[in-house]
Amino acid sequence: MTGLAAAVVATACLTDPTAPAAYRLEVRPDTIRFVALRDTVRPLILEHHGSVGPSPLFIATYEILDTSIATNTSGLIMSRGAGSTRLVVRSPHGASDTAVVLVSQAIARLHALRDTVTLGALEALEPLEVVATDPLGSEIEHVSLRYAVQDTVIATVTDSGAVRARANGITTVTVTGNDQSAAIVVHVAQRVTQISTAVDTLRFTSLGETQLVPAQPLDSLGYPVMEAATSITVSDTSILAVDSLSIRSKRNGEAHVHFVAGGIASDLVALVGQVPYRIAAQLADTLAIQSLFRDSLIPVSCTIRDRNGFEVAGVPTVAPSSAGRWIGTTCDALRVRESGFDTLRIASDSLTAELPVVLAVRPIVGPVTPLVVDQMPGNTSVWAPSARRNSLGQFEVYFTGYTTIVDSTGQQPGDLYRLVSDDGQQFSYDGVVLTHDANTCDLNGSGIENIAISPRADAPGWRMFYSGGSFGCYGWQVFSAVSTDERTWTKEPGVRVSNGGSLPPDAPVTPPWPAGEGIVTDQLPDGTWRMTVGTYEPITPPENKFQITEWHSSDQLQWSYVRTLVTTRQLSAEGQRSAYSPTLSEIAPGVWRMIFTADDLNQPNGRSRLWSAVSTDRVTWQVEGQILGAPGVQYFYSALVGDRLFTIQAPQAPTPWSTTLVDLTVVQP
Repeated sequence: MTGLAAAVVATACLTDPTAPAAYRLEVRPDTIRFVALRDTVRPLILEHHGSVGPSPLFIATYEILDTSIATNTSGLIMSRGAGSTRLVVRSPHGASDTAVVLVSQAIARLHALRDTVTLGALEALEPLEVVATDPLGSEIEHVSLRYAVQDTVIATVTDSGAVRARANGITTVTVTGNDQSAAIVVHVAQRVTQISTAVDTLRFTSLGETQLVPAQPLDSLGYPVMEAATSITVSDTSILAVDSLSIRSKRNGEAHVHFVAGGIASDLVALVGQVPYRIAAQLADTLAIQSLFRDSLIPVSCTIRDRNGFEVAGVPTVAPSSAGRWIGTTCDALRVRESGFDTLRIASDSLTAELPVVLAVRPIVGPVTPLVVDQMPGNTSVWAPSARRNSLGQFEVYFTGYTTIVDSTGQQPGDLYRLVSDDGQQFSYDGVVLTHDANTCDLNGSGIENIAISPRADAPGWRMFYSGGSFGCYGWQVFSAVSTDERTWTKEPGVRVSNGGSLPPDAPVTPPWPAGEGIVTDQLPDGTWRMTVGTYEPITPPENKFQITEWHSSDQLQWSYVRTLVTTRQLSAEGQRSAYSPTLSEIAPGVWRMIFTADDLNQPNGRSRLWSAVSTDRVTWQVEGQILGAPGVQYFYSALVGDRLFTIQAPQAPTPWSTTLVDLTVVQP
């Protein structure tokens, strides 16, 4: 507007030289700048007239085009708000000029209304409330500030200046603008405002079960308060136990669980009700075979268990034995009836269990009676009986008859005799089977004892294994004889099971390992021949006692030691001197019983007794105990055929013994 007036004046001067000189107005400065509100400036107003130099104009009119930016009071311009406008100045002579007015607040100070901001929930937002003022103290609106967070794991700041909680902790936010700054401490500390529970009832299906209490403290925005101090109590400590932040079931029942966190409480119901998970069945001992007298309780326990193994009320039932090996329907009432392998099948509702058992019913022995024989050889003392069924089905009892008459050498040698019976009750004397050698220092010079007969491996007929020896020279070993009719026997040369001595004897060395005190032979499935025999164990130094050992042969002639089967080490004190004279029977498929002799005759008032052991593999034998023995009576050797047991009975003292060949019935269910 001022430029337009000046142009008009200039035109007049050119067209009319006689006209008065033109006036021109000038505002200095042409741009008025403010950096604070309520600041004032009085601009310089100059008037130009013709060629006369400028002179201050004291009378002028002022107009601010936007009074929200600045105001005018008699030429004093005051800033009011940020922005730009124009100042228009007019003179009385019609001249005018303008100046630009620019108001922009400069930050002179930053001031935090709160030096600490506390946030009680994750993701909570809180404005930082930082005020920026210009040099004259006026607040600057819409100011652009920068924010730097010391630990952004704990908090962050939005573009609008609001702090956001991220994790519990303390950090610092530095606010900057121009060269000014302010620091604000941010403290994130979640406060519990509610308790979240996944369920309102806890259910335990076994004792000893542990569960975390499903209660979660939350802040106001629903985030878990992980560091909240919590406490758990239960209404009945006999039902539940508190283990830190979990509870453990102790017995069936109902109890309440009181959970407190941050002053907020929650109550849950806990129900403990065992659920049957399995049936636990076990025998009372770890023995492979349960050796029991008939009608004795089988030592088995069966209980219903929950998942953690605690007993659940209830009584399982036991299915009957398909082979009749027991009677009874519950584990605590099973009574053994028959020997053999079987399986206890136990059930309770839908639960089942199986427990394999091997039962061996202990033998029941009948009265001991003298063997009924039509006649016996004269002047002999009976010793070392063996027994078998021959190929005709007859009972044969072999024994050693030691002469009671001392011969010219001062010896009382013994020969092998045989008794025969068609019914096992009445026996007939059948003569001498094998005789001792004439010379007392020959291999069989003292006598022949204990036999076992097997089909001959190398030719038709039979082979007899027998124990022979000479007390003063060779000791006792196992020899053999052969026959084609089972009655007439011919001795074979050579030794089958050696006692470790030399031939001829290396006097005065005593052979270390006597052999032949009871013999049993059989053939294994692979064709190998097996001998179960009473011998000294072939160990060095030798131990002065008989044990029951096993030997193998591929041809019945050459025999090798394999293992020791039953030893005095397995027996009680009454059987510590020697164990010998095995006789075997299979009492059930895959279950064998051995009857043998053991004694303590090396002790004062010691005597000899019959014992038994059982096995499922004829390798590992489990001693059952004594089956025949009475005070004042001794029993030597054992020979079992079917249910007939043949042995020697003698008084305990004094010597020489008066021996009697006796038999008894042995029932082995």
